[in-house]
Amino acid sequence: MDQSLLAELCLQYSRYWAKAPGVAADTNSLCISYEVQASADVWLIGGQRKGHFIAKEGEIGKFPIILLPQKTGHLLYPSVEVRVSETHGQGARSDEVEEAADGAVECEMNYVEQSESILIIPNLHSSTMSLDYRNAGGEAWLLESKGRSER
Repeated sequence: MDQSLLAELCLQYSRYWAKAPGVAADTNSLCISYEVQASADVWLIGGQRKGHFIAKEGEIGKFPIILLPQKTGHLLYPSVEVRVSETHGQGARSDEVEEAADGAVECEMNYVEQSESILIIPNLHSSTMSLDYRNAGGEAWLLESKGRSER
C-alpha cells in the first residue's frame, strides 16, 4: 500500500473468430472507445481513464494507467467498458469518431484479467498502538509506525 502500480491497458481488434478458412482479412477500421472504471473506495486511477482510437484488424492499442490502491487485501482489477463503432472505410481519421458514434457494431469482448486479483499489503514493518479498554466502545491511537524500508 502507499505505492502506485504502473499498468498498461491493451485493446486489440480481431475478427479471427468470425472468419471462414480462406477468407481475406477485413481492411475496414473500427473506432474503439474505452473507459476504465473502479470504485473510489478501492482504486484511484491516474492517466487517461477514457479514450478512443481507430484500429485495424490485429492492431493493438496500448494505454498506460497508474493504479493507487486505497485499501489492503485481495483487490480485483478495475473494470474496462469498451464500445465499438464503425468508421467510414479505409484510412479513417480520428476526427471521424463523432460521425461513427451512431454506427454501433455488435461485438464480443474477451476480458483477460477480469476475475484476477492482486494482493495489496500494508507497507509497515511495525506499529505501536495505544488501546483504551475503560470505555464500552474502546478507543485506539496510533503512536508510531515504521515502514519496511525504515528498519
